[in-house]
Amino acid sequence: QPGSNQHTPELRGLLADNPNMSGIQGHEVGVLKFPGLRLMTGGVRRVCWCPGAGQAGAERSSCQDAEDFYAEVGVFAALKVRNGWSDPCARAEDPIDIHVAAIGLRPEVDRALLLPSSEICGEDKPDILNPGGVLGPESGFAALVCRQDPNAGAELLERKMVCGGMDSAGAVRLFSPGLYQICVCGALPSYDCSHPSHYWTPAGKPVKVGMPAEVNAAGISVPPLTLLSTNSLAVAAAYAPHPVGLVRRLAIAYEDGSVRLWEPGFPRLTAELVGHVGRVEAVAWAPDGSWLATGSVDGSLRVWADAAGLGTAGHGVPPHICPRWEPVWNRPGGNMPDKNWQDVIFGHLLMMNPLNISEEPYVKFTDKITYNDLADIGHLTLKRAARQCEKACENFREMTIEYCECGDSLECYRLGTCVPKCGLEAQIWPRAHEQRLSAVAASPNGDFIASASFDGTAKLWNARSFQESPLATITFHERAVLSLAFSVDSGEGIMLATGGDDDLIAWFSVDQLVALGPSANLAPRHTFREEHGLGKNDPVLALAFSMDGKWFAAAGRGGVGYLWDANTKEKVRTLVPALASANLAQFSAQ
Repeated sequence: QPGSNQHTPELRGLLADNPNMSGIQGHEVGVLKFPGLRLMTGGVRRVCWCPGAGQAGAERSSCQDAEDFYAEVGVFAALKVRNGWSDPCARAEDPIDIHVAAIGLRPEVDRALLLPSSEICGEDKPDILNPGGVLGPESGFAALVCRQDPNAGAELLERKMVCGGMDSAGAVRLFSPGLYQICVCGALPSYDCSHPSHYWTPAGKPVKVGMPAEVNAAGISVPPLTLLSTNSLAVAAAYAPHPVGLVRRLAIAYEDGSVRLWEPGFPRLTAELVGHVGRVEAVAWAPDGSWLATGSVDGSLRVWADAAGLGTAGHGVPPHICPRWEPVWNRPGGNMPDKNWQDVIFGHLLMMNPLNISEEPYVKFTDKITYNDLADIGHLTLKRAARQCEKACENFREMTIEYCECGDSLECYRLGTCVPKCGLEAQIWPRAHEQRLSAVAASPNGDFIASASFDGTAKLWNARSFQESPLATITFHERAVLSLAFSVDSGEGIMLATGGDDDLIAWFSVDQLVALGPSANLAPRHTFREEHGLGKNDPVLALAFSMDGKWFAAAGRGGVGYLWDANTKEKVRTLVPALASANLAQFSAQ
């Protein structure tokens, strides 16, 4: 800040060691250089100057006091890139996402560039940028539009970005195999990310893109049924344990923050559960199928039950798609304009002109609303309501809190994380963890819900009373907890297994966790690590107990998994699937 008495503590170099160091005269008149300076962290920096010689009419001074450095002569941004990477097992022609974690980026210039690894970031190339993000062999690179991934394991002051193209899958496609370098654009003067030379900072190691997936001689192999959601990738899925009648139900969590319930046998979409403001990472059904627990990168844990049509007599179809907004959902009178509908939707709820915060044709606040202004307004949809919430959260955050979930970020309207509060949840733990949730599991007796997070903890929740505080918190892991699994009660009580990014697998007695309470630091009943687990430095991404409690399985990065005898705790089999990474493990009912 102007008037500070010292340099920023992150500064390194001669000027940091000798604050009175004189600058070196540059090639241009009036230009001084201070070589060899380094900043240890990213962010926006100010350059403060003391006009000691009376420049620009200022009073002369000795430049010895902090107050003498009152003139701000420039602002610049410094980048600190922690990593850049792609989805695992990237293949040519398949959609992938590019990830960048960095400090010093600004939302309005979130861009990334892909170059062949033989090229240098920032090299001036004559090709035209392709903002759409589809990387073809004719250009050799593409400027990818990125979005922030809220609460996605970012470090302090860091922005975690997900970059993808604008094709139907929402991801970039690389049509040629090989090695590619991720380059990011710094928010610096004269750098507006409009030219390849602006992307001068490399991010992470080169991305390896393999050959296209093999094509069957009889034609391309496709699943018998594909359940797609427009412009949103599926992240997790789980079948309800017990079908209601003869109908099989499938819950799929999507990157857009919604959970959709399908009946694959027809197939048809029966419900859309809206409430999370970030990608839903995990879903878990109650053992009787009466409720569904979901965990998201927004840090919340939600339970959906009767109101969402998931009770014992339900069929996965809620009474209304968004009950809290039901009075204003359908405009009465069919296609005829109805002033009352528009008054109610936000004007009545928020006591203001609704056209100022909706996505409808814009009308100035001082203008009188007429029926003609409402002629093109159709039925409300979840997408339309979400857009209304985005505009409402931008300017009227506190007034909309009852009807809109705006999320923690003040830039929520830019991030697209605003959703209508529909009220379909049976329980919400809005801040179940300090960081994103990575896994959710339901106990076989339906009494407990377990959640895991990148904050390094796993928590046990009461699935009967839905009390606000957790029954127990596990803090045994040194890094993120990535996977969970409950065992059946085979004589020693129910066990909760946790797997972490620290290559540790731990078993905890659920009875002991509940008995000792949330503040207790319970030691695990048994641990598996390094050669006794998946291997040294191998994150544990998937855990499972068999239905009879006799077997235990774990798998992780690299695709290698192991099977243990749950009684002797000895490895009995090595599982080597043809995958780069295994994210889910489950035993068949047989």
